[in-house]
Amino acid sequence: QYANWQNVTIKQLLNMTSGIPNYTKNPQFNLDEEKGNYQVQWKNEELIQFAYPEKSLASENINHFEYSDTNY
Repeated sequence: QYANWQNVTIKQLLNMTSGIPNYTKNPQFNLDEEKGNYQVQWKNEELIQFAYPEKSLASENINHFEYSDTNY
């Protein structure tokens, strides 16, 4: 479904080396959060859209740790 992330492994997700961007760093996500409605129950698909379609750098970042909420 997410072609840019097709080669990401479970190990990379858990080690935070997947290269998948953190959806919480998306400016639009932050704007939505700043509205103050903390009762919003985001669907997984909605959260992933804040990170995608940015290109995955998993193969290049194998040893690069960067926390990403999207990994979970």
